[in-house]
Amino acid sequence: MKHVDLFNDFLNDVVNLNDTRVADLESSIDAIKTAVRESDWTPKIDSWMAQGSWAQKTIIKPVDQGEFDADLLVFVQPVEGWSATTYIDELYEALRENSTYKDKLSRYSHCVTITYANDRKIDIAPCVVNRGGFTRFEVCNWIADLFERSEPRQYTEWLIQKNGYSGSNSFRKVTRLIKYLRDIKTRFTCSSVLLTTILGYRITSVDQGSNDFADTPTALRTIFGRMDDWLQANQTKPAVTNPFLSTENFAGAWTDEQYSNFRDK
Repeated sequence: MKHVDLFNDFLNDVVNLNDTRVADLESSIDAIKTAVRESDWTPKIDSWMAQGSWAQKTIIKPVDQGEFDADLLVFVQPVEGWSATTYIDELYEALRENSTYKDKLSRYSHCVTITYANDRKIDIAPCVVNRGGFTRFEVCNWIADLFERSEPRQYTEWLIQKNGYSGSNSFRKVTRLIKYLRDIKTRFTCSSVLLTTILGYRITSVDQGSNDFADTPTALRTIFGRMDDWLQANQTKPAVTNPFLSTENFAGAWTDEQYSNFRDK
C-alpha cells in the first residue's frame, strides 16, 4: 500500500507552513514595500518579486518551531557611483529610520534581513537592472562588494514548469518532504536553492502524465531514485547551475566533504 492519504495528512499537519503564517507573511511584505517606498532610499524601484521557497511554494514549517525564511527581491535602477555594498548599506540605514524595523534588522551577504522573533525572517535583496547600459540583472554581494549576475525570474518560471510536468503539485510536495527530512534528521547539508535545483533537474517534459508521478509517494520514490542515480554517477562534486545562467553555480558553497556526505546519506 502507498498510503496516499497518510502522505497528504503528513504534509498538511506537519510539513506545510500553515495558512495563518502565510497570511501574516504577506501582510508583512506589503508593509515592508510601503516602508521602503516611503523611505529615503535613493534607488528608483522598478518592481518587487517573491524569491526562493516562498515564490516556488516549497516553503515548510520550521522543525524547531523557530523562524521560517522568505526572500523578497526589489528591482531597482542603478545609482551613479554606488558600489554593490552601498545598495545594501543604504537600504539598511533607510529602514533603521523606521521605528517598526530598527530593532529587527541585520545585514547578510546579499540582503537586509528583518527578523520577527520566533516567527519569520524576511530577506530583502536589491537587484540592479541594466547597470552600465547592459541588459542584465545583478544582485549585490555586500561582503565582497561585487555585483553578481542572476536570472531570478527565469529560474522561478523553470521550477513552476517542472511542477507542471510532475502533475498534481508533485514536485512541490516532494521538495517539501525532502527539505523536512533534511531539517529533522540533520545528517546532511544542502541549501534549499541547491536541493530544489537538484530535484528540478530530475524532471523533464517526458514525465507529464507519467505513472512515475501518479501520486505523492510514487513521485517521491521516482525523484529520490533519480537523484540517487545522479549522485552515484558523480563521485566528486558536480556543478549545479542555474539553467539560465551557467556562471551561477549553486553547488559552489558546498565543500567536497559535504557533497560526499550528502551522496552517502
